[in-house]
Amino acid sequence: YVGRRHPIQGLDRLLASFNVLRVCGLGLAYHPLLVLIAAAPLGCFVRANVAKRRRDFAMWAQYHGLWHVLGALCCALVVFLSEARPPP
Repeated sequence: YVGRRHPIQGLDRLLASFNVLRVCGLGLAYHPLLVLIAAAPLGCFVRANVAKRRRDFAMWAQYHGLWHVLGALCCALVVFLSEARPPP
């Protein structure tokens, strides 16, 4: 969605925002410090938005991709910890 509108963009952002909040809530419920792992993917999200405003597609692609990879890894870790182990 760099430089143009897309009909599905609003739904994508709504679902992504809900998922981030849901996983942060799971992490907080398990252990309050666990939410700190969200710093890396959220930092990539911020950098991707900076790149989008600059219209720097290479930078956007790099940080947007990292946002998805790191975010998925963090989500998997939070879900694993919250489902597989009792809280400390």
